[in-house]
Amino acid sequence: MVTNNQISMRTLGKTLQNLQTVFDRAAIEYHEKKLEKNKKMNPKYYSDVEFIVQQPRPGSFILDLTSISTTTKKIIDRVANVLKASFDDAMGDGIKEANAITNQIHEIKAKLAIGNDLIDKPTEDNDYKDYAEYAIASNFNHILSIIRADSSGKTTFEITLEGTQKTTLTFDREKAEKFGLAITERRLGQPKLYIAKVEEMNNVMLKAKVFNVQTQKKSSLKFVGGADLISVIPYFEKKKLMRFVACPLIQYDAIDNNAGDLVFVKVIEDGLTDR
Repeated sequence: MVTNNQISMRTLGKTLQNLQTVFDRAAIEYHEKKLEKNKKMNPKYYSDVEFIVQQPRPGSFILDLTSISTTTKKIIDRVANVLKASFDDAMGDGIKEANAITNQIHEIKAKLAIGNDLIDKPTEDNDYKDYAEYAIASNFNHILSIIRADSSGKTTFEITLEGTQKTTLTFDREKAEKFGLAITERRLGQPKLYIAKVEEMNNVMLKAKVFNVQTQKKSSLKFVGGADLISVIPYFEKKKLMRFVACPLIQYDAIDNNAGDLVFVKVIEDGLTDR
């Protein structure tokens, strides 16, 4: 429900598309027991998140979405639990202070120059949220952009999720901004050793696409400076495997160890063979 009697077709379309993506992400996790970045929705899951759009109700813009699938109730419960927890984090003191990613990389490089304890004795990743929690909350956060816009005025957005339980969340501009800050919080995980094929490079955006030969998944590798990117170019041009140190990018305390984004630290020169 949007408390504004007028809503543009573009805004409505984006809202419904992002809401569908929220449920699609949850459906993948429900069926496959986990969610990885860029995982495609299997068409056989469609029926579990197929909602029928009812006639808008009068007053504010109120739209009812219904489904007859029994599995959908469990998926709705998962989405409701994630959004409620994210909402509570955002409205409380859940946002942690973190140095800029660039500063964190410089600190890690300085420590690695002294010794390899950081990568020889890595810490466990058990304290992080599941990546699915970030994906669900992040896609929902896109919907709240209509509330955060300067032109939104006193517009509010309310969503009621009813699976086996009923959860209602209401956002005004201030709450939408707090939610966005919490969800977009980023920091670096423990530096680790990786072996990958560099498949694409983007010198302008300071990033590359790499294929992790250990997990058999693709990841985005980000660089904090041009010098770091230049050190990787020979591996891309000569089609050689690259052993390197990188930090997984943690977003909203969530991590994807298989296909998540990585932030480059340094190359380890050890004469790996060609692909």
